[in-house]
Amino acid sequence: MRPLLTRRVFVRSLAGAAASPWVACRAQVGEDREERVVDPGLGLDEQVLCQSFLTPVEDFYRQFGAKSTVDGWQQPDLSADATIAIDGLVAQPLSLRLEDLEADQDAHVTVLNTLMCIFGPRSTAIFTGIPLRVLLARAGIDRTRARRLRLYGADGFENNLRVSDVFDNPPDLFEPLLAFRIAGEPLPKTLGYPVRLLLNDRYGYKNVKWLARIEATDDDRPSGQYQMRGYPDAGVIEPVPVVETHRVTQTIPVGATQLCGFALSGYAPIEVVELSLDGGPPEQLEGSPLEALIREHPGLSETRQVAEPARFGFPLRGVWVRWQYVFDARPGEHRIEVRTRDGAGNLGEATALRLIAG
Repeated sequence: MRPLLTRRVFVRSLAGAAASPWVACRAQVGEDREERVVDPGLGLDEQVLCQSFLTPVEDFYRQFGAKSTVDGWQQPDLSADATIAIDGLVAQPLSLRLEDLEADQDAHVTVLNTLMCIFGPRSTAIFTGIPLRVLLARAGIDRTRARRLRLYGADGFENNLRVSDVFDNPPDLFEPLLAFRIAGEPLPKTLGYPVRLLLNDRYGYKNVKWLARIEATDDDRPSGQYQMRGYPDAGVIEPVPVVETHRVTQTIPVGATQLCGFALSGYAPIEVVELSLDGGPPEQLEGSPLEALIREHPGLSETRQVAEPARFGFPLRGVWVRWQYVFDARPGEHRIEVRTRDGAGNLGEATALRLIAG
């Protein structure tokens, strides 16, 4: 079990933070969905309360790490001819374009991944890319000297990745990728077109968008604007449970009510999701089974994790688990509390929701 530093501590480290982390991030991504309530005239089978397991590309969360850390930041408007340099401690520096990555079909990998902002918003999609390890090997990286990869986005955002994280990747994670497709289509410009870094277990600020340069260096010090502001260098996603509503207090009708949510951890696959109703004993919730998810999204069967069950298993590390819970809401106020534990024994902070039935 790894020591955890909670998002509450991260937020306290931000100078001048006046709003809650969730509200602050919602404002930045422009998210303002209406409150959803159960229609008492519908049966539970007809109620559409659960978000799709895969996030539609148009709804995928947008967060720009450089917007608040780079003076005069502007979103890049790159063409397909934009290049990615791989240099530093390599024998043969490379300059790659999107067409080079697209043409190298034998190296393509399709994966399932959840990207999560450190302040809360998260989305899940199928991505296609090429393992960073493959490209570094082609460039002839000096494995005896290189310790870090300095990552530079075309928008001025910087971050880093340990070389060991690329070449000694844990077996239950897909390899770090240079991703250029989402849901089978080119990345939208807001998500990093033409190429971004994609990691299986790290917060969004580690997944550099509009990737322009990868520098191999023997300098083992962390780097990046977020690290300079006190965020952890590794940026592994903490275990977190989510009730699928953007409101801490929600009004519902009396009667059968279905709650939905997601659970996620970058340290290990989710092992337990517990829900407590009105202070009662916790109940263990079951996540949507893989077979049901494949029926909902047939493309899941083409991802590396689903195609190699002996290696990855299910649930997946770094990919959210969708859960649901149905209870008979009597008139009055109810308190729902959800907690998550991953397979490494890490507990997520409890998520609480106040429901008023009537």
